[in-house]
This record gives sequence, structure tokens and C-alpha cells, in this order.
Amino acid sequence: MKALRNPRCLLLESRWFVPRHFDGISLGPIVLLRPGVSAGLIAHELVHVRQFWRRPFTHGPRYLLSKAYRLACEVEAYRAQLQAGQSTPARIAHLGHYLATKYRLDIDEETAVRLLSAVSADDSPR
Repeated sequence: MKALRNPRCLLLESRWFVPRHFDGISLGPIVLLRPGVSAGLIAHELVHVRQFWRRPFTHGPRYLLSKAYRLACEVEAYRAQLQAGQSTPARIAHLGHYLATKYRLDIDEETAVRLLSAVSADDSPR
């Protein structure tokens, strides 16, 4: 267990509390991680914590109900993950596949890769 100040959150490593098919998940200011996850995945989850703190009362419902908001959140998080680790074309394609298939966003892999490859001055969700 580790408490962070920026963003304010609690990181918990556990084999049992992380849902199946996930290596990490953010639940507001609590991040559940499987032991041994990459620095990139931790960076990804910390972006979700920052998103929560930007809108603590509306982030969860908006993330669940709005595909556009969920897409903006995940693109921001995956870009942070790429910055923290490998940003090779193969890695971008791999994460693009996840973005296109795991979040009910109705986008294709080509669009996902283009979004992850794009450079933006401020890509935080509105």
C-alpha cells in the first residue's frame, strides 16, 4: 500500500481485489494494481485519478454514460502510458487495439491508433 500526494490517492497491490482481465483499475482515488505492473500502467491509472479529482461528483457517471467522455479519458490515460514506457509503433498498435475493443466506444483500431499517435497541447476531457 502506498499513499500519494499528487494526485491524492491510495495505490494498493493485490492479486485478489483486481477484477479478472484487468491489471489495474481506478475507483476514484483508490487504485488497485496486480503485483509487478509496469510504470506505464501506473501512469495510466494515475491519469484516471486526476480525472476523478477534476470532477469528483460527475466523473464516474459521465465515464459510464458518455462514450465521448470515456474516449477522451482513455486517450489521455493511454497517452500517459505511452509516455511513461515504450512508444513504438507496435506498442501504439497494441494499445490502440485495447482502446478500440475493450471500452464500448464504437471506434475501429485505425481511429484508435490515430488518436493515440496525435499530439495535443491539452488532451484532458472536458
